[in-house]
Formats: sequence, structure tokens, C-alpha cells
Amino acid sequence: MKKFKILFSLFIAICLVTWTTSCGNDDDGTALGLAITALTATGTDITTGNQITKDLNAVSAATDVPPDAVFNVTFDRDVDASSVGSGAFTLTGGGETIATSASASGSEVTLTPSEDMVQGIDYTLSVSNAVKAQDGGAFTATTRTFKVAGRAPAVIPQENNLVVYLPLNGSVEDEMGHTVLNSEVTFAEDRFGVFNGSAEFNGTTNYVGVEYSSDMSNASTTVSYWMKLPEESVFEAHFGNTDEGTITQFVTFGIGGNNGTYHEWNRFTCCDLGFDIDVLKYFTNHLNSGSASDLAGSHIEMKNEGNPGGDKIIEVDNVDWLREQTGEWVHIVTSWESTGRRKAFYINGVPSTVFELTPSAEYALDDAIIDTEGIDVDATNNKNLYLGSAVPFWANIQGNGIVPFRGGKEFAFKGQMDDFRMYSVALTDAEVMALYNAERP
Repeated sequence: MKKFKILFSLFIAICLVTWTTSCGNDDDGTALGLAITALTATGTDITTGNQITKDLNAVSAATDVPPDAVFNVTFDRDVDASSVGSGAFTLTGGGETIATSASASGSEVTLTPSEDMVQGIDYTLSVSNAVKAQDGGAFTATTRTFKVAGRAPAVIPQENNLVVYLPLNGSVEDEMGHTVLNSEVTFAEDRFGVFNGSAEFNGTTNYVGVEYSSDMSNASTTVSYWMKLPEESVFEAHFGNTDEGTITQFVTFGIGGNNGTYHEWNRFTCCDLGFDIDVLKYFTNHLNSGSASDLAGSHIEMKNEGNPGGDKIIEVDNVDWLREQTGEWVHIVTSWESTGRRKAFYINGVPSTVFELTPSAEYALDDAIIDTEGIDVDATNNKNLYLGSAVPFWANIQGNGIVPFRGGKEFAFKGQMDDFRMYSVALTDAEVMALYNAERP
């Protein structure tokens, strides 16, 4: 009996040794397949700015994955670091592939994309069978599909004719390639509730400057942007109180100073009206087409209030427009169509003012481009595009600040701005409405 117990114990020991030496192998001695036990995406929540982690290994596809996510893949045992190189992982979405870099440490692989993913669209993370375990175990290729947080890019009319596009979503960059000269703005929540999704201007010292290029000056043009004025009490404190005959104003953008094109927003009290009037002015100064007098390029402006003067000023009753819009996002579009001499001002997709200048000797503007010579406040920047100010229009720069020209009042824009676009064509009424519908919250 004692001999049997010894033999039995020896048999058990041999079995244990055999099982231990082959625990990562199949019966034929090959390594067991490598498997994923966890897969997560960690990045910045676009609505709060906080770091969050999303589980991509769940049964259902993940949603609201941060655009700047870094992926962490955990396997059931240590990974051969040499197997996670080029081609082992692929990140695709919207018909594009984002390059990634991978590093392995033990059983974990960290995958870092070279750029942010596009908001609001589906992506697929593919893990190929090139990945192997340190013991030689093979991995069976697999994929994980998920949706990135945010709103998918809008379909924009006449996108091929864009010459400037500043998304203003956490940074100041022109997607059309123009050089940004100044970007001293802060960022705030946009109209979709996205953290740092719009530029915020303080009304005194900060603005955006973009280096001028000849593609900004065209025979026809459209300017589009979203703006939000601060709450009424803050806005009124910035805008100032008007006495009879006085004017307070700000400019949201300008090119070439008062010899180019700009949007000016005025509030003034005039004559015996007894109340403030809000004026939205769209000014375009055109080069002389060659067949008219010296005045051909001057003072072709359009207001939505004012005293009409020949072919120059357009009037629409819009009292207290600015005050009524405080705290609300508003879509602003202006266009100039050179062939028909048609100027239009749109608010939230709807034409507020439309006017066709009649041909005359004084205003022979057929195919005349916008004049951007500007004012020589600074010979190196007098043509440039400015957002949040009309520098150098009715203002100059001293040190790091904007010095307003008129009576010491702040002339720079106070509020938020988003999605600034400039086209080399005049959008039609239908295209403006389509742009508004594509971008509205």
C-alpha cells in the first residue's frame, strides 16, 4: 500500500510538471491564441474639458469617444513588442486613415493617433494578425467600431470657392492656408455646447489677424460668421450710453481698413427720435473699373437703417436689433455679386436687406474687385484681415492694445465669434439658407 501511494504521488507530480510546461500551448505544443481582454479610449470630453475613458470592448459600439483619444489595448498575456509596428493597428473613418504610433509594455499596447479624429463620425480601429504574444501565440484579426463625440462636419454650399475659413475651435488656424498673424483670443463654449468651441473677444485688447492674400479680393464675395453678444448688462456696459447725436459702435471684421470691406455695428441717437437706433453696416470699397469717375470705388455701403443717399445706403427698420440679440447666437452673411451689382445682408439665413445698384457713370462697378489698399497705419499689415476689430480702420495699435479712434470708446468687438468664412463668389439666397441650416444648433 505504501509503495502504491509513492507511485501515485510520483504520477501526480509528473502530470503537474507536464501541465505547467505546456500551459500556453495546445496539445500539439503550439502556443495558444492571443486575445484582447480590454480596449479603452481616453481623451478630453468636448463638453466639459475633463478627461474621460470610453470602453471599446463592450458588446455594443461605443459613442461619444473623445476626438483626441489615446487607445489602450490589454491582451491576456505579454505581447511581443516587435509585432506592434507598422500595419499592426489601423484607425480609419470618413474614408481617411489616421496614422498612429504603438508601444508595448507587458500585456498592454498604447496606440496614439497623429491627429484628432473628426467629430461626429464613425471610426474603426483594426488590429491585424501581425500582433503576437511573447510565447509566439498568434492573434486573430479583429475590429472595433465607435462614434466620435460632437457634430459631424456640415455640408457647406460652394465649399470649393472658400478663400478663408477659421473654425475658431480651440485654436486660430485658417484651413485655407493663410498665415495667422495674431491670435490673442480666449475660447468659450460654442453654439453646440462644445468646450472651447468658439473665440471670445474682450472688446479691448484681443483680436485675430490673418495675412492678406490676393485671393481675398474678388469681383464677387460672401462673408459668413456666427456671433454672440454678451448678456445685455455686460453688452450695454461695453457699448456705452449714447446721448443725442452720438454714436457708439464695434466692428466684427475688416480687410484693408476703411478702403476695403468691413462690418460695422452702430447704436446712435439722432435728432428728436428719443430712442436708440441700431445700424448694421456692410461696406465695400471697389477699385475703379476704368470707365467711371474717381468716385466709382467710394462709399458703396449698405446699412439696415439710415437715410438713403442715392445708390449708396439701404434702409430697413430694425430698431434695437443689437439689444434684442444679446445672449443669442446669430448667423450673419453679407454678399456682393458684381455682375448684377447686388448687395445682400442676411440674418439667420433670411435676407434682411437686398439692393441692386443701378449702372451709372459714377458707379461703374462691373467686375471691379474689392480695394484692399487700406490705411497705412502699418505698411506691413494695412491690407490684412482682422476679426474682432477693424484695425487699422478707425483705430491703431499701441503696444499690445487697440486704441480706438472715436472719443476713447472701445471700438473692438466684445462677444463670441465662430466659423468665419469668406468666399470668392456671392452665395444665392437659397445657398445662404442652406448654409444657415447646415450650421445652426
